[in-house]
Amino acid sequence: MIGTETSIDALSGVVLELQRKSRQPLAEDFRVFALGVLQRSLPFDSGIWGDGYIENGAPQIRSVHLHNRPAEMLADYESIKHQDPLFAAAANNPGRAVAMERAKVDVPPVLREYLIKWRLAQFMSVVLADPLTALLTSVGIWRDADDRPFSESERQLFEHALPHLLETYSTNRILRLIHAARPGNSESFARGVVDANRHLVVAPHDFVSLLIDEWPRWRGPQLPQELGCLVENHAGARFVGERVFFKSASMDGVFLIQARPRRAADELTVRELEIAEGFARGLSAKQVAKELGISTETVRDHVARIFRKLDVKNQAQMIWKIRRAP
Repeated sequence: MIGTETSIDALSGVVLELQRKSRQPLAEDFRVFALGVLQRSLPFDSGIWGDGYIENGAPQIRSVHLHNRPAEMLADYESIKHQDPLFAAAANNPGRAVAMERAKVDVPPVLREYLIKWRLAQFMSVVLADPLTALLTSVGIWRDADDRPFSESERQLFEHALPHLLETYSTNRILRLIHAARPGNSESFARGVVDANRHLVVAPHDFVSLLIDEWPRWRGPQLPQELGCLVENHAGARFVGERVFFKSASMDGVFLIQARPRRAADELTVRELEIAEGFARGLSAKQVAKELGISTETVRDHVARIFRKLDVKNQAQMIWKIRRAP
């Protein structure tokens, strides 16, 4: 149990911000963001986040992110890592935050020189090891000043926050892989859930933000009346607003509402979008017509309308525009 009300409030803020951001495909490594969030509630000057696994009883580090420190620091560490008492103490107490002070810890001279060179006066580390998967995560944070030791409440905050950093990092990493594997469908939707009467059931922050963007004066608990079509028409209903695009799907008596900023392709009808997507998959007009059960002439008529709506002059421009991020 975290010792003070302030620490509980700080942990709550960290966890909430991590959860909200983990569902977005960030351009940067999520570890950069996560440590930045932690740093605002638990001040530190630099840090490290390593991922790996345990094989034959020995830790194997696969990926390392250094926070506010150059790569040379890792190169220097290689020859002395077996003498590091902080990692050893954390590894022997998995899940528990271990804090030490350079002035008070007994280390070999070569390690003390390393700590002085890289201005590591205060250090704290947590090692998380999963007994089932053998996956290993080690996160350490450092302070430069001799007179700023980590307090017990800070140690507890760090210890309790680490599982949340790890879980949200895993969520975001999988999301990034999904988007990388499907670059043609990389748009990011915010998602909410409503019942048949448009009452909100689940309303994450990013979803609410888009509702406010489209309807600045909107307040719950119901979706705006304009979105009634999303629950009245059960089969893939959609709504194109001035700023935001919405679509829905019926699931177990409720409706999943997906929202994202509006883009050019949202001007197209469902049929026009099907035809444009067919060309994007490399099909000819004849193949698109056969797939959709319509004539080739009808396909060409639709393509002409698509060109006008998207303000393009050829198929290459059309494909680029329907695939373009909002």
